[in-house]
Amino acid sequence: MLTHRLAFVTIFLMLLATAVSAAPPGTRTLELEIDPSAPRWAGQYVEWLAVSPSTGLLARRLHGPLVDAVELTDAAGGLPINWGQRGDTLLIEVRREFSGTLAALRVSYRGEWADSGAGLSRDATGRRAHLPRFDETLAPMTGETGTQRWNVSVHVPGTHRARSNVPVTAMERTGTWRTWTYRVGGAVSLDSARVTIAPATRAPKVSKPAKRTTKRRR
Repeated sequence: MLTHRLAFVTIFLMLLATAVSAAPPGTRTLELEIDPSAPRWAGQYVEWLAVSPSTGLLARRLHGPLVDAVELTDAAGGLPINWGQRGDTLLIEVRREFSGTLAALRVSYRGEWADSGAGLSRDATGRRAHLPRFDETLAPMTGETGTQRWNVSVHVPGTHRARSNVPVTAMERTGTWRTWTYRVGGAVSLDSARVTIAPATRAPKVSKPAKRTTKRRR
C-alpha cells in the first residue's frame, strides 16, 4: 500500500503544476484509498483556490479525520507553508508570494473504521467495506455538499471492486490497485452518494462430499 501511495503522490504532484493553471476556482477532488483488510483508510482532499500575491493566510473548516499533511501548489510549484489546526479550522500560513491567481490545496488524512451507521465501516472478516453516505468523516471540507460538483476517485485493492449509486466515469488499474472515478453533483449530491467495496469474485463454494450408496444384497 505504501509503494502505491508514494507512486500516486509523485504522479499527482507532477500533474498538479499544469492542472493548477486550468482548473476553475472552487473545483474540488476527493481521493479515497480503501482496503477493507487495512487498519485504517486514507483520503486526500484537493481544492483549487483563487489567490493574490498578498494572500498570506488561508483558513478552511475541517471536520473528522486526522490530518497527515498539507500541501499548497501554484504555477511556480510547491509553496513553503506552516499549518495547524485550531478547533474545527485548518490554518495555513503562506511563506512566499503566490505566482499567478490560482493555487491548489491538498490535504492528506486518515480515518478510523466506523462501528456501524454513519461513516465508513467494514465487516468482521475484513473483506467488505460500506459507505452509506459521504459526510464530514470522509470528506472533511464538505461545506456545500448539496450544490458543489465533486470529482471522486476510490482506490481499492485489485482483488476488489467498488459499486456506487453514482455513474462511473472511468475505471483504471495502477499496479495492484484499481481506481473508480465518479462525478458527483447535480442530480446526485455528495451527501447522498454511497459506495460498497467487495471482493471482485465470489468465494468458491465448498463442495459437499458425495453420498455413499450401498447396494443391497439379494
